[in-house]
Amino acid sequence: MEGKLHQVVMSFAQNLIQCKSALQVNKNKKKHKSGEAFGDDYNYIYKIVTTATEWYFILFASDGISYTSKNTLNIWFSKSALKEGSEEEKELHKNVKRVMRMIKE
Repeated sequence: MEGKLHQVVMSFAQNLIQCKSALQVNKNKKKHKSGEAFGDDYNYIYKIVTTATEWYFILFASDGISYTSKNTLNIWFSKSALKEGSEEEKELHKNVKRVMRMIKE
């Protein structure tokens, strides 16, 4: 578990560096200025850190960083989840919808 936690921490650090860089690049683009295309709504970037079963979401904005470190979203995959119409498939769809709602919010 300790190694897994270390990987998550390292992934967070790498993602935050990427977010900062991407936000700066987006703000400095000369061809398509983000302010003209998206107004003030483009001052943020979403990132996801995952261990395949645990999902962490990061919102990197010019005014701060938000993340779901204490409330990981767990999604469990199994071979039977691929059977069409199975309970596992329905559960998988439900969990994917939860992930997408978190990304959208």
